[in-house]
Amino acid sequence: MDWFNYLKEQDFFNPENNPSPIQVSDGYQIPSWEVLDYLIAISEKLKYSENLELIPEILEIVKNISEHPVDNYHTWYKLIKILSLIPNDYVTDEFLDFIPVYVTSRFDTLLQTAEITDSLLPKFLKEDKNSEDIEKAERIISHLFEVRCFDSLEQLETIATLRYGSPFYLYKINHAFHDEQILSKIINICSSKPLYKLIDQINILLRDNVIVAEGVTNELNYTFKFYRVYQEMIFTLERSSNDEKELLDRIVINDYLKLDVDWFNHFLTDIFTKHSIELQIYNDLHEKLSFALWNDFSSLVGYEGFKDLEQDSHFHNVTLGVFSYILREWLVGLIEVNPERLKDVLKDFIYKNELNLPYFKRLLLYVVAQDWDSLKYIFWNLVDKEDNINLFSSFSYRLELYYMLSKVSKNLNTQEQELINNIIEKGPVGKRHYSSSKEEWQHRWLDALQENEFFNSKYKALEEKYNVINDYSEEGKFVVRVGHITPFTKEEILSMQIEDIVHNIENFSSKGGWDNPTVEGFAEVIKEAIEEEPDKFSNCINLFLNVKYIYVNEILSAFSNAWKANKFFNWENVLNFSFRYITAPSFLDHSNQMNDDFRVNKDWIYGAISMLITNGTQNESHSISNELLPICKEILFHIFQQLPESDFKISDDTDFIMYSLNSTQGQLMAALLNYSLKLARNKGSENELNRWDDDVRNIFDESFDKFIDSFVLIGKHIPQFMYLDEEWLREKLLFLNNVEGVKWLAFMNGLTFGKPLNIVYYNILYPSYQRAVDSNISIIRYNHGILRHLLAYYFWDYEENFEKTLLYKILQNSNVDILQNMIQLLVKQKAILRDDIPNKEILVQKILKIWSLINASLELISKDLKSFDRIVYLTDFIEKLTDENVVLVEQNLLKFHNDINNIHFIGALSNWMNNSSPELIGRLVSIMNIKYVHEKQPLIDLVTFLYETGQNSVGNHVVNKLTMEGYDFLKPIYLRFNQ
Repeated sequence: MDWFNYLKEQDFFNPENNPSPIQVSDGYQIPSWEVLDYLIAISEKLKYSENLELIPEILEIVKNISEHPVDNYHTWYKLIKILSLIPNDYVTDEFLDFIPVYVTSRFDTLLQTAEITDSLLPKFLKEDKNSEDIEKAERIISHLFEVRCFDSLEQLETIATLRYGSPFYLYKINHAFHDEQILSKIINICSSKPLYKLIDQINILLRDNVIVAEGVTNELNYTFKFYRVYQEMIFTLERSSNDEKELLDRIVINDYLKLDVDWFNHFLTDIFTKHSIELQIYNDLHEKLSFALWNDFSSLVGYEGFKDLEQDSHFHNVTLGVFSYILREWLVGLIEVNPERLKDVLKDFIYKNELNLPYFKRLLLYVVAQDWDSLKYIFWNLVDKEDNINLFSSFSYRLELYYMLSKVSKNLNTQEQELINNIIEKGPVGKRHYSSSKEEWQHRWLDALQENEFFNSKYKALEEKYNVINDYSEEGKFVVRVGHITPFTKEEILSMQIEDIVHNIENFSSKGGWDNPTVEGFAEVIKEAIEEEPDKFSNCINLFLNVKYIYVNEILSAFSNAWKANKFFNWENVLNFSFRYITAPSFLDHSNQMNDDFRVNKDWIYGAISMLITNGTQNESHSISNELLPICKEILFHIFQQLPESDFKISDDTDFIMYSLNSTQGQLMAALLNYSLKLARNKGSENELNRWDDDVRNIFDESFDKFIDSFVLIGKHIPQFMYLDEEWLREKLLFLNNVEGVKWLAFMNGLTFGKPLNIVYYNILYPSYQRAVDSNISIIRYNHGILRHLLAYYFWDYEENFEKTLLYKILQNSNVDILQNMIQLLVKQKAILRDDIPNKEILVQKILKIWSLINASLELISKDLKSFDRIVYLTDFIEKLTDENVVLVEQNLLKFHNDINNIHFIGALSNWMNNSSPELIGRLVSIMNIKYVHEKQPLIDLVTFLYETGQNSVGNHVVNKLTMEGYDFLKPIYLRFNQ
C-alpha cells in the first residue's frame, strides 16, 4: 500500500510516461512500461481478498491511461491483464469499451487479442454467472467482431475495393473460439445479440467492392457507381464526352441494407428522368447494377465453399474467412442447444432484405443438411416446385446445394423426390447458369443424388448415354500449403539404415503436381533427422558422396545446427567428406545440380561448408579439435580458389552487412577469420603483434582484389584483426582510407556496425570518417552507425573544440535522417545522469551543445517537423535552468507544442521550480500553448508558484487560456492572487 501510494504520488502512473514506439533503422522498438507490472502484481492478489481498497484507484489509472492512448501494445496488453484480474462487478461497460482503443495500432495486436480471449472474456463466460456478466461477455464478443475500413474515405472515388478487416489478431481469435471451446460456451450461455453482430459485420465484408456500370448513348458515356461504406451507400453519376468528365449527381443513401429491389427500380428510373438519359440503355444498366447489388464476390468466385471451411481456410478476405468459419460452427452448434433460435436466423436469411445475398442462402443450405428432418421445411420455403429463385441454375449456389443433396439424398421422401426431379427435368433456367448443356447441368444434380434409388437409374443412364464424367466432391476447395511434401517422415528416416536412405535418394524424383512429394521436401526431412541424431549420420557420411547438391546442402546445414545445439558428431568424417565432395568431378562439372525450386548450386555448398567451419571454430568452449585445423585450412583455401570475383558494381545503398552475411564469399572470409583466431589462440606466439598464419594473411591480401565482402569484414572486426597482426592491420587501414567507391562504402558500413575505436585507430581512420561526413553519406542503418562513433569520440575528448569535430560538421548538414537518428541517440544517453558517472556535468554540457546545434539545423528544414518531436525529451538533461539552456527549451516549445509534449514540459517545469529562477520559468510558461489538462495538480502547483514569485501576468495567461478551453479548476487560485 505504501509503495503504491509512493508510486502514485511520484507520478509513475502518469500516461505521459507511457513510452512511444522508437523508430530504428529496420522498423520500430516497442518499449515496455515496467511500472504496470507492479499493478499486475497487486491485482493478482485481489483473488485472495488483498488490496481490495485499491481497486477504485487502479481502475482510475487504467482509465486515465486508456483515455490518452499511445501506440504501445505492451501497455495495452498489461491493462487488459489488469482488467482480467479485477473482480467482475468493478469492470463496467466503460472499461470494456476501451477494447477498440487497445487494438488501434499500426503493429500487430497478438498480445492484446490473446489476453482478451484467454483471460478477459472467459471470466465472464461462466454458466453460473449472473445476467450482468453475460451482458459484459456479449459486449466483449461484439468488440471482437468489429470490422474496420483501412482505406481513406476522403479518396473514395479512387478505390475499386474497400479494404475491410479486423483490428484483432485473427489467428488467435480462430484458435480461441474453436480449440479453446469459447464458441461452445457462447452458444450455451449468450443471447442472439453477438450472433447477429457477427452476421452484420460479415454483411459489411461481403459488400466491399465498388459497383460500376457504364452505358453509351448519343456519344455520351454515363458511369454509374455505388460505394458501400458500412451502413451507408454513396451513388455517383458521371457523364463524359471527348475526354471531358462531368459529375452529374452524388447521392448518399443511409441504412441502405434494408432497401429492396423495388426501391432500386424506382431509384434508377428517377435518375434516368432527372438527368434526361435515353432509356435505350436502361435495361442493360438495370441488369448489371441489380445483379451486382444483390450478389457477393465470395459466392460468385465459387472457391470458398462452406463445406470445406476449416480453421486455416483462406478467403480472399482473411477476416471474412475467419468470421465465416465461426458463424458456420455457431449455427451448427445451435441445432442441439437452441433449435428455435437457429430457425429464426435461417428464416432471416430468406426474408430479411439486408441479408438478401447468396452467401447467407448458401450457409442455410449447409446448415439444413446437418439436420434435414427438422430443418427441411426451411429449404422448401426457399425453393418452390418451379425453383423461381433459380437456386439450381445459379453458379453461386452449386457447391452448397450439391453438398446438401448428396448428404440428404437417402432421406428424401416420395414427394420431395418428385419436386426435385421436376426441377432437374426442366433443365437450367436463365443465362447465368454454369453448364454448356442441359445434360451436363443435370449430371451434377444426379451425381449428388445417386445414392437415392429413385435417381440412381437416371444417373447411370445419363452417364452411359452422354459419357458425362465429372467429380464434384472436391470442387470449390481452395487449399494453401506452405513448404514441400516429403516422401518420408523424420521418424521413418531415423529408423532406416544409411544405405537405405541413400538408395531412396538416388531413386526418388518429383512427380509433379502440387500435392506430390518433392526432392525439396525429402532434403528438408533428412536435415531434420540429422539435426536430431548427427553422430549416426557422421559415421557413415561418405555414403552421401554421390548425391545431388540440394541434399548435401541440407546435410551440411544440419551438422551446423546440431553443433550450435551442443550435439556432438565425428567432425573429422564430416570435414573429410566435405573436401572429397567439392573436389569430385561430378561436383566441379555441375553434374550434381538439379532443377529444384531453390536452384541449389556449387556456391550453396561452399557457403554451407564455410558456415560449418565458422560454427566449429568461433567458440573456444565448444570447438573442434586443433588437430582438424589443417583440413579446415585446405578446404577453405580450395574454396577461395574456386569462387569467382564479386560484382563491384552493386548499389551504393546496399545493406552491406546483410549482403556479406548471406554471400558465399562473405561466409568464406568469415570462416577464414574464425579459423585464424582459433589457430592463434591455441598455438601461442612469441610475437604478440603477429599471431597470424602467413598463408591466411596472403589470402586476405588477395581477397581485397576479389571480394567486396573483405572490405565489410575488416571494418566489422578491427579488434580481431588487431589481435592477429596489428602491423598488417594499420597498413591495410591506411590503404582503405583511399580506396574508391563501393569498396570504401562497404568498409565504412562494416566499421560503423562495430564499436567505436580507441584514439590510435581513430587517428588512423580519421580521413575515412571525414570523407563520410564531407560526402554527406548517411551510414546509420544499424544502431545509429557513424553517429554513435562520432558521439563517442566527442564524449571521450578525442577533439576538444566542438565546432571542429566531425560530429558538429555532420549535424550542420541538416540531413533529416541524420538529425532524427541523432535525437534518438541522445535520448538513449540518460544513463550519464547517474550520480556514479564520472564527468557527468561535462557530458551533460556536451549534450546541450549538440542540442543547440540540432535546433539550429532544424531552422533550415522546410518539411513538417513532427517527426523530430522526441527532442523534447532532452529536457531531462537540464537539472537547473540557466540563461543559456533556457534558450534551448524555448526553441523547442515554439516548434513542438502538442498536448503530449506539453505534458513532458510541465513535468520538467515541476522539477525546475525547486531550483531555478522564477523569471526563467515564467519566460517558458508564457510561450506555452496549453489546451489540454492531463493532470490538474502539476498545473495548480505551477500557477501557484508563478503567483507567489511575482509572475502574475504569466499565471493569468495560463488561467485565461485554460478557462477558454473549459477548465475552471484554477479559478480559486486566480481569485486569491487577483483581489
